Amino acid sequence: MPIAAVPSYLPDKLLADASPGLRFGMYLKLWGIDQRSREPLWGTHDTVYRISGRERRERPFQEENKRTALDLACKLTPSDRRTMTALVQRQHALADPLAKSGALVTLEAVAVAPFTTGLGNEHPLENGFALLNPYGLPYLPGSGVKGVARQAARELASGGWGDTNGWHLGPARKLSNRLLIE
Repeated sequence: MPIAAVPSYLPDKLLADASPGLRFGMYLKLWGIDQRSREPLWGTHDTVYRISGRERRERPFQEENKRTALDLACKLTPSDRRTMTALVQRQHALADPLAKSGALVTLEAVAVAPFTTGLGNEHPLENGFALLNPYGLPYLPGSGVKGVARQAARELASGGWGDTNGWHLGPARKLSNRLLIE
């Protein structure tokens, strides 16, 4: 069983109650352990012992534990689900006055391909992930959404999808609906 790189005096309940972001980051149970001596191995494998070979001797084997660590970090607890629900309710409460005043632009979209965010973030599993602090929940940064919208506007204005539907590049590289596409 892999171990987390935290002091041994911290209770296991602390790790169980931590946010998904902490479980994926600071408390990730990635570091290996020698199953016989129980010593920590500061690598991403456990040392297990099995009988093998012609002589039927017990030998040490290294087993990768990245998958186990990731599975443990990705499980959402009831507390995580309550936090997500409360966060969504808070966002709606903050957005409602803006929507009523007409100051809020809402776009609904459906992902047509898989995506991830935060791949450039450093992480022991080699690929990071964008997690919202302090909740530790995954999110799409606004800059990424803005980039997708900007590229779609450029392609519409250039006629890349056939009919421009009224979109066109104006003198200051502005679209007719006032969306700046720098």
